[in-house]
Amino acid sequence: PLAQFNAWYEEAASAGVAEPNAFTLATVDHAGRANSRVVLARGADARGIAFYTNYASAKSREVAAAPSVAATFAWLDLHRQVRVRGEVRRLSEEQPLNNEHNPPATLTRTVETPEPGTQ
Repeated sequence: PLAQFNAWYEEAASAGVAEPNAFTLATVDHAGRANSRVVLARGADARGIAFYTNYASAKSREVAAAPSVAATFAWLDLHRQVRVRGEVRRLSEEQPLNNEHNPPATLTRTVETPEPGTQ
């Protein structure tokens, strides 16, 4: 699945899709109400998808309370999307993609990639 994700991501970037690293991240609040917002991926590898977040944000509070999330990369110009489900965990200070102003979190996940031509 990661190889397919990377191939589609590279196609989106090469095709000039605006912000191909943008994805919708869905969480739930303390009352179980769903929330979603668009965030930017800062990397993807076998460990997961890394993104920056402010640890004091509502998103971070929701993830801390309920780390299971869903995400969708939508490359509408290419008629493709990748759905992701998994758990968010903080990266340690020693891990790459660190930024002193917005410490990273990472989404460890299973990428659910549809068969080519089905989306």
